[in-house]
Amino acid sequence: MQKIDFNKNILSIKSDFELNIKILKKHKILKSYINKYNKWDKESFLELWLEFITIFNRLKFILKKTKYRKFIFWFNYNYLAINRYVTFMYYDFLVQINLLFWKHEKYLRKVLEEKYNKDYWKIAKYIYKPRYINLINTPNILILPFKPLINKDYHNFIDIYNIQIGAKNRIFVDYSNLYFYIRNRIEKVFFYFSKKIWLLLSNIKFTRRKKWLITKWNYQKYLNNAKKWDILLTRWNWNATNIPIPWFWKHMSIYVWKWDFLQDNFKFLKNKKISRNKHFIIEATSEWILLKPFSKLTEHNDYLWVFRTQFSNNKIKKVIKNALLELWKWYDYWLNYYSDKNMVCSELVLKSYQKDSKKDEWIEIDLESIWLSLSFPPNNIFNILKNNNIKPVFFIDSIEKTWKNFINTNNELIKSKNRSRFTFLNK
Repeated sequence: MQKIDFNKNILSIKSDFELNIKILKKHKILKSYINKYNKWDKESFLELWLEFITIFNRLKFILKKTKYRKFIFWFNYNYLAINRYVTFMYYDFLVQINLLFWKHEKYLRKVLEEKYNKDYWKIAKYIYKPRYINLINTPNILILPFKPLINKDYHNFIDIYNIQIGAKNRIFVDYSNLYFYIRNRIEKVFFYFSKKIWLLLSNIKFTRRKKWLITKWNYQKYLNNAKKWDILLTRWNWNATNIPIPWFWKHMSIYVWKWDFLQDNFKFLKNKKISRNKHFIIEATSEWILLKPFSKLTEHNDYLWVFRTQFSNNKIKKVIKNALLELWKWYDYWLNYYSDKNMVCSELVLKSYQKDSKKDEWIEIDLESIWLSLSFPPNNIFNILKNNNIKPVFFIDSIEKTWKNFINTNNELIKSKNRSRFTFLNK
């Protein structure tokens, strides 16, 4: 069996870590504004993280190979020196990464958890095993008496003062890991019940009326001037889900054009039973993401607002492809905007417009705290209308009291953002 050169291996790991930590320090994701992360930076970060996975796996390998205690009174002092030094290295690497993550830690943990199955927590948790914690807390003065029993080749592993962790940094890292561990457990319990409540609310209607205020005449006016990938905001007054979602506007979806366009451009959507002239939208419903006839959207709402992006045709094609790739994903009851596994309605729309490259066009947004998570309430779309590439083009308004449905002006549309979520009888 070939003998392992621990000196060479440890120096190699140190060198690789120093190289990759320098790259990570300069990474754009750590220079982004909080809640304004983009797809391109995320993919780039995940690719870089593979190098750190390899580094920590190499450290784990050495720790497993240098088990210094086989029996109660039997020690391998060479392995003790190596194991203790590598334990400090492992912890020091963890500290450096945590300090770099800092205000981005919540986002980056979620990203790594989704992509690599709780990878970051597994890496952090490994060093909190009792035997490693004991080594970290053992003063160097207790190890020095065993120096004569240790091979001269490993004497450099006895002195761990060249690994500068610091008490403050240790407290920060330990607190951070404990905080996220407890938070994740609380979130799982909280959102288990939130899913049940959300499904219940989605089936509660505070009215017996079976007709909605948007008339076929008015939505046909929009279809006559519709364009591919218009973004639609809607609301129905008497739905129980109006209560937990902040502000007036409640739902977002995307108009994707006629069925013939979808069949001609996306082969997996072949269905001869559907009329080629039928108009479709894509949306995240209370269960999953699906394509739905446009008429179904207007038949179940009292208000419709349309805004249009001024992006290039190439960008619109990318957006269409991005959204259709999300079909049949489950609704995101966790309201976790950082995750791509499941999505809420606004998340589907806005992530379709994310950056795919450095110079790509995109819709820049600010997320809002909802319950224990971050998301983008549809009403917040007003905050990005200053962007010259986004313009309101159509507004179907209603008055519940008089059962009136009409085309309103953009000025009135802007005012609608201040309407109460509980507004049922508008003047």
